Amino acid sequence: MTMLKEEWVSQREELESYLEIVSGIGIVLLDSVLNIQDCNQGFTRMFQLQRKPFGLPVTNFLILVDDDLKYAEELKLSCSHQSGVHGTVYCRAVKTKNGCLLFCERIILTGSRAIEQIGAINNELINLQRESVKKNLLLEKLKRELNERITELEATLARVKQLEEKYRLVV
Repeated sequence: MTMLKEEWVSQREELESYLEIVSGIGIVLLDSVLNIQDCNQGFTRMFQLQRKPFGLPVTNFLILVDDDLKYAEELKLSCSHQSGVHGTVYCRAVKTKNGCLLFCERIILTGSRAIEQIGAINNELINLQRESVKKNLLLEKLKRELNERITELEATLARVKQLEEKYRLVV
């Protein structure tokens, strides 16, 4: 056993108290049909709940399907719209005898990280605008070419009608 694990074991009661009451990490115990059996205060704070949501489906809070838990241990889940909370929750799933235990963390952007993401989105928007302008210019060019062809065809049709009239009169 490493020194860190030994310290965890020796400080078990304080660690349990921290995880249950103080920690911002949400811990939720689910049964086999994804109903909440228990959770810590971190989970209730994450979803701004007044009390523990015993018996409610976890899908009231996280967009999750049973297959997510069957095939993945690390999950990136979106908050359910009915939860009233927006964002992404990163989860670690640990299988239990009758369901699973989810450790959930909602990353809240700091100022610099938010600015980075806004900058990246801004760059994407600029690139999309450039592509849009190029496509609009191409569409305008094709429209002019099409109008020229239509004008040519109309002139040709008018010439054909003139020739038909001319040869009808001759015959």
